[in-house]
Amino acid sequence: MKLSLFILALITAVCAFSATPAAASVYRYIDKDGLEHITNDFNQIPDEYREQFYDKSEPEKPRSVINAQAELDASTASARERRAQAEAEATAQENDAPRTILQRLVSLAERYHALLALRIAAAIAAIIVIFIVGGRLSSAFGHKRLTTLIMLTLSAFVIMYLVSTNLQHVSDSFKDITGKVEKLEKKLNARQEMIRQRMEESGEHSDPGEEPQQHKLLENYPDASR
Repeated sequence: MKLSLFILALITAVCAFSATPAAASVYRYIDKDGLEHITNDFNQIPDEYREQFYDKSEPEKPRSVINAQAELDASTASARERRAQAEAEATAQENDAPRTILQRLVSLAERYHALLALRIAAAIAAIIVIFIVGGRLSSAFGHKRLTTLIMLTLSAFVIMYLVSTNLQHVSDSFKDITGKVEKLEKKLNARQEMIRQRMEESGEHSDPGEEPQQHKLLENYPDASR
């Protein structure tokens, strides 16, 4: 009988000590405002509340390790912020690209009309000068037909030059705008492909059945919610 009681007591003691580490992984403390906190991470407990857990807590990390970890977290956060800012700027540029092309078209049209008016005025002035000079030469040398032919030839040359210059200007502008539109289309296609890949990756890595850690903690230790 005594042997049976001794074995029962021994089994009870072993079970009690084996359950101690699992229970010790949950820390409960009340702050100065009277709020109760529950956590399974000793490092999240403020310094003024750690004394009550020193007998069953993890050993504290050295100060150098804590500083290195803080610097690493800060550098990681800074890198993420820079990457997010760069992505935001790239997105803004891509979204503003159609507006930029439209502004380019408006500016091109305004400049084209202004240059066209100046070129027409210059062509008219050149034709007037040709006829004035031709009339004086005709009266001076007496070759009216030859002078008239020369004046008409020069006038036709001025008109052809005006037309060819404007056509070349329109052609160059059209090529410039076409190239910008093609680049914009490539950028938009590349961005859509990148967004699609990210959505696929996020769908693969997400686990809808995974429960939050806090819910698991309360299920394992129901007395912690009281």
